[in-house]
Amino acid sequence: MISRFVFRADITVEEFPDFHELYAQLRDELLRWHEKRGKRCQAVRINATIHPWIAGRIRQYLRELRNSESHAFLQHLSVEIELSGLDGKPVDHYTLEPGTAADAEKESA
Repeated sequence: MISRFVFRADITVEEFPDFHELYAQLRDELLRWHEKRGKRCQAVRINATIHPWIAGRIRQYLRELRNSESHAFLQHLSVEIELSGLDGKPVDHYTLEPGTAADAEKESA
């Protein structure tokens, strides 16, 4: 039996500069996780509690990360992204399935 691993990141930020700082850490941690686990990587789950005004920029950064050459392995994994407001209300929730373009975001119920 082969173990499969899910990378989970929980982020809470109010301002975009705070996200940008955490984004660099997220990129590095994803690379280390993939280097260590290799083909046993199964999925990525990102839960971000944010100010709704920065949701668009966060979506853009995560989409660009998945499409970047350095993180191309993400295109072969299920990437679930859940954005919630600081008040706890849902802002966005979608899953990028393996083999799909990041621009073809699918809404999850």
